Amino acid sequence: MDIDCISFSYRIFFLMLSGRVSDSLCCLIGKTFPFVIALLLFSSCTTPSAASHHTEMRSLLFHKKYSALFLLSRKNALNGDPESEFIQGYLREYGLGTSVNQKKAVFWYEKAASHGNREAMNNLGVLYSHGLGVRKSNRQAIEWFSRSARLKNPAAYNNLALLLEEKGGSHDKREAARYFLLSAKGGDADAMNNLGLVYMRGDGVPVDREKARFWFQKAADHGLLEAKKNIDFLRPRRSPPYDPKPSIVTPDGINRTPIESWIQNLDPAQQVKAHKSWVAVIIGVDHYLLKGVPSAEFADNDARSMAAFLKKMGWSTILLENGDASYFAVKNRILVWKGYPLHRFLVYFSGHGTLSSSGSPGLAPSDILPTGEGAIPLKTLKNWISQSAAQKKYLMVDACFSGGKRFFFPKGTRPLISVRRQSSDPIDLLEFDASQRNQESHVDPVAHHGLFTEIFLEAVRRYLPDPKWSDVSRELLSRLPFEARSNGFDQTPSIRPSNSPLLPGYIGAP
Repeated sequence: MDIDCISFSYRIFFLMLSGRVSDSLCCLIGKTFPFVIALLLFSSCTTPSAASHHTEMRSLLFHKKYSALFLLSRKNALNGDPESEFIQGYLREYGLGTSVNQKKAVFWYEKAASHGNREAMNNLGVLYSHGLGVRKSNRQAIEWFSRSARLKNPAAYNNLALLLEEKGGSHDKREAARYFLLSAKGGDADAMNNLGLVYMRGDGVPVDREKARFWFQKAADHGLLEAKKNIDFLRPRRSPPYDPKPSIVTPDGINRTPIESWIQNLDPAQQVKAHKSWVAVIIGVDHYLLKGVPSAEFADNDARSMAAFLKKMGWSTILLENGDASYFAVKNRILVWKGYPLHRFLVYFSGHGTLSSSGSPGLAPSDILPTGEGAIPLKTLKNWISQSAAQKKYLMVDACFSGGKRFFFPKGTRPLISVRRQSSDPIDLLEFDASQRNQESHVDPVAHHGLFTEIFLEAVRRYLPDPKWSDVSRELLSRLPFEARSNGFDQTPSIRPSNSPLLPGYIGAP
């Protein structure tokens, strides 16, 4: 039999069921008939010697009789058929026709892999990378992805590239770009999209907008929706000249930024009814009370826009703006929810980051002294948030700690070079920072917002009516560094922890 051909047919069918990779092949023909597509491919490559039991398998696949498929493939797997071994692993991994049992899935994948099944090797890499049925091990994941890639499996090239990219070293990024290219040339739509992101961000390769557009378009042609959205990232955004005043005057005669305007006019069908157990404390300090503390440009715009948007997403919002955002006002507005059984609690800050005399990062309330006294240490802020009894907690900071327009240098301090995440940070807190701790956070003088807040809100708008934290985070991580480099500086947002269980949740209230 033609092992590679049969494996490819099963792979299309089962991966479409799981969503492990994009169903781009189905998009070319129509998503209504994924089973028919898989069966046509399967029947085109089954040889007479394999027809005896594979004919019956095709019938079971077509009729979605997973229990019977499980029994038949188990019988064939016990006789050493590699494809049946792979199917046994897959059915057990996803609980199709049997109960979910990831340890047994590993067993059957290993059997199939020992017989040269490259799809089983790839799936073992996925299980090791997530710690499903086995102890999590990126080293083992890389080993299995590499073995599958040596058999020219496009999906394995892509998965291997993702792991290398996660390691973050310059050599790893170059290798990741090379594997993305191999996978993309093998027809993997996800890899085409990932390669576009690599060229857009300049990770391991020079920034190249045309190559990024080319690969996004290739992925979009394969039906990948995310790639179609990424093409929009490449549009020019800095052509309007600087205007010191907001560019939109609404019919009610109020000057608003473009972002404030679309939030104001948000379609009622996309708005959410207020949810009392979802509370957001929004802080924005542009103008500080004491001389000697410079303005944090557009920070009040950021806070107003964020408060207006979250309110329309069902959050109960408390806005502390400029002079109202003193140290004790911030503290009291957060600690008033101490022990209160909220469902979700969010604190957003836009303004100056600053440093204490010891060099620890903090935020500057409106009454901070020119000496830096009165700052709110980040560690203290997180402690205040953790005292809420909310099930899910969020912190968003559009500030920086290394200079720039969102940083205030108290006398006797110097820019922050690096900060490690404190082990005492609340584990149920999802934290968004506008930049890495050794970078500056920048503003967009055209949009009249901090770049982080601007792109966050634009990303949310793109995913309405059901924006998820994970979708918006992915766009922030891709788009903000690209926008920054297009303007001659580095700014990479930080989302911690990167594997937070809060990321899949919706931003709007149910």
